[in-house]
Order: sequence, then structure tokens, then C-alpha cells
Amino acid sequence: MGFKMIEEIQNNIKYINELNKYWSEELKTDLDIQQVKDVNNLFNSNIIKSSINILNKPDAKFSLENLNDLHRAVEEIQFKLNRIKENAEVDKLYIKGEMYNWDKLEKEYKKSLKKQFPKFKFNVFKEWVGKPKKEMITKSGERIVFDPFIIKKMNSAILQMIFDEMDFWALSTGQEGAGKTCWSSQLVYYVYTLLYECGLITYKYDLEFFVKASIKEMLDIQTNLPDDSLFNIFILDEAEDLLRSNHANKENKRFIRHIRRSRKQRNIVFLNTPQIGEINLSVTTARVNFIFDCKMYYRPETGLLDKGYCDFYIIPRADEIYSRRYRRNIGKEYIKNTLLRTFEAKTTYYAGLPKDIMISQFRFKGVWGFDKDIYDKHIRAENKERELEDDIKLTKRQAECLNKALPDFKYWNWEIDPETDKRTKESQKEYDVINKWKQRLNKKILKMAKETQ
Repeated sequence: MGFKMIEEIQNNIKYINELNKYWSEELKTDLDIQQVKDVNNLFNSNIIKSSINILNKPDAKFSLENLNDLHRAVEEIQFKLNRIKENAEVDKLYIKGEMYNWDKLEKEYKKSLKKQFPKFKFNVFKEWVGKPKKEMITKSGERIVFDPFIIKKMNSAILQMIFDEMDFWALSTGQEGAGKTCWSSQLVYYVYTLLYECGLITYKYDLEFFVKASIKEMLDIQTNLPDDSLFNIFILDEAEDLLRSNHANKENKRFIRHIRRSRKQRNIVFLNTPQIGEINLSVTTARVNFIFDCKMYYRPETGLLDKGYCDFYIIPRADEIYSRRYRRNIGKEYIKNTLLRTFEAKTTYYAGLPKDIMISQFRFKGVWGFDKDIYDKHIRAENKERELEDDIKLTKRQAECLNKALPDFKYWNWEIDPETDKRTKESQKEYDVINKWKQRLNKKILKMAKETQ
């Protein structure tokens, strides 16, 4: 008993010493070389230099176009300067709530999780969380740059997911074309890579498995997964099935029931929707952890849109969450009540999410975490299949005529793979969809026949 107490005291002293070391560094730390270069580059842009040169001339002629260019450049400087400042604070100063006692975590893992996750590489996970990755290279060779504060928060969510048997839900909202799915794909790539390298998952990186166009298809997969199949990733794009106006839909009800029971499966779900206020409150205020409000702005000099801006919100699991935007903690109860008031009426939620509960603002580049061409083709096929899944509203006579008119499948011109002499993957998928639809027609006819007897 005495030995254990001494060991615990030593561990706590080690942790406190490490924490004090970081806090003492706060008082004397400087920006790193790259951050100094970034600041210097901001004020050496061609637009700034040319504008100053023009304005310094005695007979300066400064056009409206010059003013627009300068205004845009100054806005960009302000935004980027805030990012550099905030990132420096995250890297050097902001320690509270982010410093973990890894000795205690390792003990917790060995005590509670090692039997369940024998292949979990604890030291690899510690490296990922202890030194957050600010950038990653995709499978296509493109570079994704992450905001370090966002990644720290993602790591915290993943830590809780592993150790506290939690699932993780993120919702991206914003106008069409604002980059919701692109941003979600970056997060998917990050989460997948982390979990894969830590040995928690072994399944392949397959966007056709990740991306779903309907809650029915996502639920069918989730409910048929083995009990030991954990940390599965899903993107519901778009999440219109979860609209409050669809609350009576059987799949919507099934979804709400399922999410209450599936926490221990540790699923990772990314929802994309143009308007968060339309989504069922059982999802937005009870299940979603992170909210990303994607935005885009008009460029007057070109008439094009500037994309990749994002406001970040967190509905915390604990009592409060630290806001980098306002340099203070915000209570969970206040955040939820504010969101509920916002979602009460279209006049409030169409005006946008409330700024006073924002956690952070950041920018992301239009780099996809998976192959966009494959995604586009896949989501089009998903949407077509989804249309066929809608309820068939035909009279008995219409159903009989249509069923009678459909030729036997052996006469259909299915695309054949010359190597296997069988239907291609895409052709087989079409066959399955049509076959399923024809079976539903037959069931509808039989059902209506019984009702008229």
C-alpha cells in the first residue's frame, strides 16, 4: 500500500514539474523562425508595396480598383496575422486543458482497454497527440494544412472516444459550394490515418464505404456490422433525411433510436447540411460535438468567390469549453440554450449561428482528403439509388401494368467484364437496384390484392 502511494506521488510530482516547465516557458518564449518569416511576408506583398509607392507620390492618383485591391490585402493581412498570433499561442502558451498525464493514461489503457484493443500502439498515439500534425500529404500527393487548434481539439475528442467509450459527431454547414464536403474529407483523412497508424482499425481507406447519401443506407451498414467492429467512419452527404420536417419518417425515427444505443461502437459520423437549423434537435443539440460553419465571400476585383473560411463551435461533453476566439471558458448549458433559441424560428437560424459562443475561426484550402472524381461519381450513383428507395406511389393497376411490361432480366443489356465474363461492378449494382425495385412492386401488388379480398 505504501509503495503504491509513493509511486502515485512521484508520478504526480513528475507531471507537475512538466507542467511548470511549460508554464515557465510561457514568460520567455519567442516566435519560431517560420512564424517570424510569415509575419514579415505579410507586410511585403506586392499590393502593399505598390499601394504605398503610389500614395507616397505628390500627385498620387489612386483609383477605386487600387482601393479595392488594398482593402482586400489589408483584410487578408488582418486575418493571417490573427492566425499567426493564435497559432503561436496554441503552440507555446495555451496549455490548460491540453496537457495530459501520459503515465496515468497508459495505466488506464493497460487496466481497462488492453484486452479490448491488444494491437493499440499507445506510444504512436501519444506521439500524434503530443505533437499535433499541422499538415498531411494525401494519397494523391496533395498537402493538407490543418489549423493546430482544431487538430488539438480533434485529438481530445478521439482520446475521449477511445478511453470513455464515446462516439464522435461533427456537422459541417454552410451554403452550397462553401466547401462542406471538402472540409469533411480532410477530417476523414486525418481521423482515418491516426486510427490506422495507432492500430485501432485495419479496414481500407474506401470512400464508397464512408460516404452515404441516405440515413437508411448508413443505418443498414451500422446495424449489420459485427459487435467488435469499432471506429467506423461515415459521411452523410447531404443530411436532409434528418430535417425536423421529416420527423415522422420511419427511417428518421429509426435513426434517432439507433444513435441512442450505438455510443459504445465508437462510430465517427460527419454530417453535411446547408442549414443546421432545419436538422432534428435530437441530433444537433444532443449528439453533435463539433460544428463547422463554412463560409465564402465575394471578390469584387474578379467577381469570383473566396472560399475556405470557417467558424468553429463545440458543444462540450464537460461543463465548459475554452474559446480561443474570446480567451475565456464558455459553459455547456449556455451554449446549448443559445443554440436552442437560435433554432426556434427560421428568422433566427437563417441569420446564422450566434457569434458569442464561437470557439475559433480558421481557414482551410480546397484540398480533398479523397479522390474528388471518384467521390462525384459515387455520390451521383448514391443519389440515383436513393431516388429508387423512395416510397412507390402507384395504384394497383399501374403497378400490375409496369411489372408486366418489364422484360425478363436475361434480355437486359448488362455491361459484361471481358475478363470474368460476368457483370461489371457498376452493372451488378444497377441489377441489384432494379431487382430490388421489381420485388417491391410484386410485394405491393400482393399486399393490395389481399386488402381488396
